[in-house]
Amino acid sequence: MHYLIILSLVLVSSLSGGQRVVVQDSELKANTSPAYILENLTLEERNNAIIQLEYDERVRNEAESIEALWNSGKYDEAIILMKNSQQLQDVGIGIAWKTPIKTSVKWGDDVLISSYDSVQVVDMDIDNATGNLFAVIVFPSGTYTNWTVNISSDTGRTWSQTYIWGSSAVLADCAVLGNFLYVAYTTTGGVGRIRRFNTSDGSVDTGYGYHTVIDEGTDLRDIVLTSDADHSTPHYLLYFAIMDNDSLRLYWSDTAATTWTTFNPPVGNASRGLDACVTSISTSPYRIMWASFIGTDNKVYTVGGWSTWNVYGPHDTTGTSSSLVTSIGAYGDTVIVVFPQTLSSDSNYVKYRIRYTEGGTWFYGYLYGPSTSSSYVNDVTARLGDGISVVYQTSGSSAEAYYRHRSYANPSWSSPINVADSIARYNVKPSIERVGSEIYGILYVNYPEQVVLFDRSDWVVGIGEEEEENTGLYLSTIGPGIFNGQVALTYSLPINQRISLDIYDFSGRHIKTLVRGPKEAGKHSVVWRGDREDGRAAPSGIYFCVLVADRFRKVMKLVLVR
Repeated sequence: MHYLIILSLVLVSSLSGGQRVVVQDSELKANTSPAYILENLTLEERNNAIIQLEYDERVRNEAESIEALWNSGKYDEAIILMKNSQQLQDVGIGIAWKTPIKTSVKWGDDVLISSYDSVQVVDMDIDNATGNLFAVIVFPSGTYTNWTVNISSDTGRTWSQTYIWGSSAVLADCAVLGNFLYVAYTTTGGVGRIRRFNTSDGSVDTGYGYHTVIDEGTDLRDIVLTSDADHSTPHYLLYFAIMDNDSLRLYWSDTAATTWTTFNPPVGNASRGLDACVTSISTSPYRIMWASFIGTDNKVYTVGGWSTWNVYGPHDTTGTSSSLVTSIGAYGDTVIVVFPQTLSSDSNYVKYRIRYTEGGTWFYGYLYGPSTSSSYVNDVTARLGDGISVVYQTSGSSAEAYYRHRSYANPSWSSPINVADSIARYNVKPSIERVGSEIYGILYVNYPEQVVLFDRSDWVVGIGEEEEENTGLYLSTIGPGIFNGQVALTYSLPINQRISLDIYDFSGRHIKTLVRGPKEAGKHSVVWRGDREDGRAAPSGIYFCVLVADRFRKVMKLVLVR
């Protein structure tokens, strides 16, 4: 585990000579100060770090002196000056890595995109111009809360960290507009700020620094950042927030993102679970902003408009848990809001409301199973004409994350696919984005490690180029690959290791798990009887048998003829 800035969230205690040693509050505070963070960087990390402090005007000269010392290589002098400053103990600190730090590691079929644990918030967006995918991750560090910017230039196969921010921030969200990835975040005292990064490489725009967007003297319960990036002429960045007084706020800016205008929807009962998106329509005003949230009455609402607003709902009751969220997606006149609905005292199931035409009826449906466990958090996307995709997570000791897809008009959803190779943490909202034509990427936090993992909907098909690597793996059939009843498969492993052996159909849908878990080195065999996970017979067609071991995989085509 990488412990660059990870510190315990609770008071540290240990046993020393049979005595319980308790770290005092003052020591804990010192161990989470910017000076402590910088002091504990290795020499290699120091040489790779450009720092930027976030301060008020009273300490500008002192803070700029520390930045200048550090960024010119005088690390010890900068640390001493920071330690001796009483006013700089609680400032925010950003570290831009001169050379991005590779963070990704294979975790079964999934990719571990960051080594930080205890993750509380994840969000993702893609720059369709470059194809670069971005993830923002929020995690605690003592009395600080940190967020990082991670970039993947190969749509999720590998990731690198370009930036880390540490302060009293508690929330963060991201959106791409033009040539920049914008990150919205909150600080103590109900202040909402924003920073931006170049979409070409994920580097911080130091000239932009940060801008304060929200400062109304009341705390922020929730924030969402979105844009009209999918419009033919994108212009707007939209910063939504739920305030502590139950109001819903919207602040918008143009592509410069320097001047912000307040535009407040007529909502005074917003509680939590905020989400937002922008859709293009064929008639004036040509764009519609959408937001969804859970009200103070624990019911779901949607808000839509541009120059004027309409409030829809209450739709349905969700429950009282603070973990419950809503998710909203839109394409043209089609709008869908997804949320967990409480059907009994101990059951929550994913429900959705969908509207196909402006002013039309809000229809509804459920996304059941295959698990009967309660579902709490979800995310939806409906971008760029590829239909609607949803990820939702169940609770319990073996919580899972399921992916499903449908077209805009046809209410028939694909069968649920479990995208999680480990237990999904049910109370952290996942993130789903379109990463290519009819291809979707998913971020989720697992349990008990509480790290961020990434999976893609197409990693079954199109990976044959990996088969020629000299990995020591072997996968074959005993007899022909064309069969009509059952097929015997054989595989061999060079060392003892954890593996998975799964069947997928031609579109990449998961059909059945044949093997999952630790296996000894040597030759093994297993039989697939042409059935699905639920025991029903799979139809005739082309299938892929995928063997994954460590970070390598083998793929073999099978043809089932009934």
